[in-house]
Amino acid sequence: MYRIGFDAKRLFNNFTGLGNYSRTLLRNLAEFYPENAYFLYTPKVTKNEETQFFLNSPLYSVHLPQGQPKAYWRSWGKKRFTEA
Repeated sequence: MYRIGFDAKRLFNNFTGLGNYSRTLLRNLAEFYPENAYFLYTPKVTKNEETQFFLNSPLYSVHLPQGQPKAYWRSWGKKRFTEA
């Protein structure tokens, strides 16, 4: 089992190009490798039918910044969740 951290800003907030790619990639990873733990990091979450799957599935753990500047959190703050 692997612990995989993913910068999910595009997954949750972009509904073309990179957002579509991110959602497809994470769905396929979970389908073929359900034994892994997937940590999705995003500064904000847009809730809609395209993102609902990731918010409701036990395969994904969504993390938002808590008390840190977003730029710092996206680079360094996420590491502590993935290493635990």
